[in-house]
Amino acid sequence: MCFHKWYWQSILWLETLNIAPTKAEITSQGGVRTIPDGSLEEVTAESFDALVICGGVIWTTPQAPDIQNLLLEFLNHKKYIAAICSGTLA
Repeated sequence: MCFHKWYWQSILWLETLNIAPTKAEITSQGGVRTIPDGSLEEVTAESFDALVICGGVIWTTPQAPDIQNLLLEFLNHKKYIAAICSGTLA
C-alpha cells in the first residue's frame, strides 16, 4: 500500500520528498509512476532531518546510484538514516 506524502504530513506532521538520481519520471517494478520532487544532487544533510532509502532491484545491480558520500554526510551530521529491504545495500 502506498500513501501520498500529504497523508503522512497530516498524521505525523512531517514533510516528505521523493528524491531520485534525476528529476525524470520513474516507473516502479509494480507500475507506479512518479515524478521526483528533487534529484540527489540537491540533497544535503543540512536540508533534511532524516534519509530513508527505499528498496528495489536497482540496489543489486551495477546501475545503482552511488550514495556513499551522501550517507557519510548524513552520518557526520548525526541525522537519521533508514533503509528498507535491499536499500540496505546502498
